[in-house]
Amino acid sequence: MKVGRVTAKAVLGYDIINKKLVLNEKESQIVKFIFETYNKTKNYYQTAKICNNKGYKGKKGNEFHASSIKTIIQNQIYCGFNNFHDTEGKKGTHKQIISKALYNKVNNIQEVA
Repeated sequence: MKVGRVTAKAVLGYDIINKKLVLNEKESQIVKFIFETYNKTKNYYQTAKICNNKGYKGKKGNEFHASSIKTIIQNQIYCGFNNFHDTEGKKGTHKQIISKALYNKVNNIQEVA
């Protein structure tokens, strides 16, 4: 992580090639949609429902659930940082999918019922 190498397994929006995260254009559009939709709905369940209604699937081809949306929303990898367990994220060498500003905004949202 300290030298910018990937610390993740398969993650939506990226492929791992030669131990590096490489942007997957099709999946990255789903990730953007998830962040933008959650920013509007402020609800993990509703965001998952909207994604599923559009026919979007996760990395392994599964439907989205509130828990999978929450995992995506809270993952700093999407704004260009690598994570390793509970350590502070370090700037990665991969291309970011969303801005740090959007990441911070959605992670400060109070979930609505």
